[in-house]
Amino acid sequence: MSASLSTNWENPAARSAEAYAVGHFGVTAWSTVLEANASEEEVRKSALERLFQRYRRPIVREIQCRRRCQEATAEDLAHDFVAVCLHRDFLRDLNPQQGRFRSFIHRCLTNFLNDEHARRSALKRGGGEPRRSLDETDGDGGLRIELEGHGPSQSEIMDRAWADQIVQEALVKLEQECEAARRGALFVALKSRLGREANDSNLAEVAAQLRMSEGAVKVALHRVRQRLGELVAEEIKQTVTNQFEWRQELKYLLDLLSKQAA
Repeated sequence: MSASLSTNWENPAARSAEAYAVGHFGVTAWSTVLEANASEEEVRKSALERLFQRYRRPIVREIQCRRRCQEATAEDLAHDFVAVCLHRDFLRDLNPQQGRFRSFIHRCLTNFLNDEHARRSALKRGGGEPRRSLDETDGDGGLRIELEGHGPSQSEIMDRAWADQIVQEALVKLEQECEAARRGALFVALKSRLGREANDSNLAEVAAQLRMSEGAVKVALHRVRQRLGELVAEEIKQTVTNQFEWRQELKYLLDLLSKQAA
């Protein structure tokens, strides 16, 4: 997905997204996982699987960067990581103070890769080492061990992939909504104009293609952008627990996309 596509809804649709989120903060996928005592195990597991599905691509990208491996190898490691997370009884240690799912994934993935590296090293030595916990930390709450070669330049790899994935998911849902409303041709015609650098004043070609007036196309473009912003808000909402975290995540997403477009 191009950077232009992924940044356009920032204005004015980001304002629409914020208005949409206010007063619409109920149960989210992540809050369902965190509320261990209030949910059935299968409900929590289903919510966690949905969250991991959203993060599959970002997880693969970060593994590729950290391990400097081929995509197929990263896919295999990502599959193992998700399987470990879903089957280990780590949910009992979760609490609402752990905030965003993105932060949880960062910590767990780092420790998983450290575990995997320690296991391979032990096999090369012909011995074995006890596997560390997915969320092992030191006395100050930091990671007990750091992944080799993981420097500041790599710290945003998964986050940038996450930002792209969030917008891509929103675009897919927007296209589905347009198709369901028999406005698929409208979505296709306007999709390339979702970039904020697009010239909204030159819509004659699109109007002729859709057999609409330019004024009607402008209104439709505004509504498509507005709906895209709302869908992005909904995607982000599923990975946080409250409106304050949602605002922070939206701002962070916009910052990441702006860096990519620069």
